[in-house]
Amino acid sequence: MSETWIRGGTVFGVGGLKKADLVVTEVGAHTPNEGVNPPATAAVIDARGLYVGPAFVDLHTHSRIPGKDGSESPESLSRAAIKGGYGSVVAMANTDPPVDHVAILEQTKKRFDGLPIQVIQGASVTIGRQGERLVDMVALKEHGAVFFSDDGDVIASARVMRRALEYSRDLNVLVAEHAQDSELALGGVMNEGEISYLLGVQGIGEDAESIVVARDLELNRKIRGNLHLMHLSALGSLDLLKYAKASGIPFSSEVTPHHLLISDSELATFDPNYKVNPPLRSKDTRMALRSALREGLIDAVATDHAPHAKHLKERSIKEAPFGLIGLQSAFAATFTAMMQDVSFGEEEEDSIDTVISLIFRTMSIRPREILQKVTQSEMLPNSYVVLDPTLEVSQRESDIASLSKNSPYIDRKMHGQVVSLVLGGKVVLENCELQGEGA
Repeated sequence: MSETWIRGGTVFGVGGLKKADLVVTEVGAHTPNEGVNPPATAAVIDARGLYVGPAFVDLHTHSRIPGKDGSESPESLSRAAIKGGYGSVVAMANTDPPVDHVAILEQTKKRFDGLPIQVIQGASVTIGRQGERLVDMVALKEHGAVFFSDDGDVIASARVMRRALEYSRDLNVLVAEHAQDSELALGGVMNEGEISYLLGVQGIGEDAESIVVARDLELNRKIRGNLHLMHLSALGSLDLLKYAKASGIPFSSEVTPHHLLISDSELATFDPNYKVNPPLRSKDTRMALRSALREGLIDAVATDHAPHAKHLKERSIKEAPFGLIGLQSAFAATFTAMMQDVSFGEEEEDSIDTVISLIFRTMSIRPREILQKVTQSEMLPNSYVVLDPTLEVSQRESDIASLSKNSPYIDRKMHGQVVSLVLGGKVVLENCELQGEGA
């Protein structure tokens, strides 16, 4: 049985961070006895000065598969995920055609067979993602669907959402909401606020999100289904989460790296790569989102990786589609954002330890727990990522593994690099280079 030894790193585990070696095999992982050296046949990863922990899990990836614009392929998606430190991703159902029937679900799942990463294919909540008629959630669950979302569009009907939450409870599946009132957001291209007023551009107010969050939480007060709130970005939403936690209303939630790092001031350049949905918010809201993540009010960091063909994203700010690619840059963006809040006078090593621990909790542990509740199985076991938080990075377009290049991080200086990745006991990334099946 082959072994991979990750040597000399600071390992994140149940008790926090601890300097230790880690031996990873196809069937498990353990810390070797002191003084024991790896056999000659073992693969060895030098992790001295680096951090080691469970591979990342993304609750929110747009694969664009099936699709017709060539913005992503199974192989490019896998390469981007591996370079970002991800072992598992949940693929959204807003594809072309949408994943709303068993036949499309089965066809789409086959497209991901043989990849080094685990792709959990989601299904839409409504037929055609039109928000009117529920899909056959029973049949889709029987064929492996555990994550249902009309992401890209809100479930506008309270009646439909209530029924979906009832099914989520009875079938033990997740219903994930794109919380944005379509009428309040109509025509908006960025955050409604000082910057949109100065630019003369129609904005999307934070209330467009929080009004839907309020409705869904209130529906779930009695139903007690498996509600997941996606890419939260509003102060009002955070207040509602606090109320829901105090009231015992069940839910889980996520925030994106770009909402933690970037504010709406970037749109002053009219660069469509900063056009996302929900929009980048004000600096004050950005700070509040960081606090909510640190305090555990928000459960997870999810990328909302949304590739678009270059000719589409090069349109004007009004015509370009919403979305940015985020799998490959998620660790650096999140680490850079959270380190900006480190208190003056705090020891640098202690502050790095604190942020790295937060990242493993919110990018590995909690996403895995949220999914394991509905999958009832372990997420891609024996998978570990090695991180260098001290390395300054500046993404180049040529570095991007995704077929699409709509990244706001090109030439942006950040800190944090995914160095190596072991998936299912196999090394797929070492010293930042793809290996074997991951190449």
